[in-house]
Amino acid sequence: MILTLTVIVVASCTVVENSESAAGEQGHDDAVAENAPEGLEVDVLDVGEGDAVLVRFPGGSTMLVDGGPNAAGEDVLLPFFTSIHLTTLEYVVATHPDADHCGGLDDVVNNVHVLHVWENGQTKNTATWNDFAQAVQAHGLTPRIVHRGDAEDVDGCDVEVFNADQGYADVNSNGIVLAIICEGGQVLLTGDATEATENDLIGAFGGRLHSQIVKVPHHGSSNRSPAFPGAVDAEYAIFSVGPNSYGHPNPDVAAEWEATGAEIFRTDQQGTIVGEIHNGVCQVHAEQ
Repeated sequence: MILTLTVIVVASCTVVENSESAAGEQGHDDAVAENAPEGLEVDVLDVGEGDAVLVRFPGGSTMLVDGGPNAAGEDVLLPFFTSIHLTTLEYVVATHPDADHCGGLDDVVNNVHVLHVWENGQTKNTATWNDFAQAVQAHGLTPRIVHRGDAEDVDGCDVEVFNADQGYADVNSNGIVLAIICEGGQVLLTGDATEATENDLIGAFGGRLHSQIVKVPHHGSSNRSPAFPGAVDAEYAIFSVGPNSYGHPNPDVAAEWEATGAEIFRTDQQGTIVGEIHNGVCQVHAEQ
């Protein structure tokens, strides 16, 4: 079910070979161009209690950040890709090896042409993580282990790694955090960042955390820094959450984001949330 809610913010969004291989590359380029959105699009998919975010860049390149729980691959991700005629993912990012983030990624790798895989170097001896790792290996992919400070130009947009494995004992604290700077705005994807991670990010990046759109850390867990919403100062705060026994999202966390002026979106209440930035103009669509 799709409910489209469009909110436009203008002023506040301006911030910071051989013939066979050539033919294959041209075919990929043509498919990418055909799938290009107008500007930057970020789809926070409704996968229940978990994370799966599809980033669609202005030139048509795509990046899937996490894959939700196990059922999400066949039930949500692959049907969504089919609906937008997506057959290639330039990047798949596993922020950390928890099942509610990597569960559907094996189905993605086995059914979609994936070019690059990013990880933080941490693994987990679980069936869910091993399924993903085996799929990556079976398709001849070598994961790139990213580190804080790494950056990638994708269709003229900057994708910067703000957090990776920082040596914490908690896998959530070591999860990959990405800042995507594009089209006159910034999107912050925070995985399951914890209070320790958030305080570290504030100290390391300060004003560079300011983003128009943020995927709220860890489904709105109470393990957070109350200073983080103010540091990010987002226009839109998106909670990727489903039925759970953890109390996500914590009411105090939601109130802290609202207190900064952020408009709240929740996948458990509104379905897939789509954020767009184009020429400094932000829009949000909530599908239900």
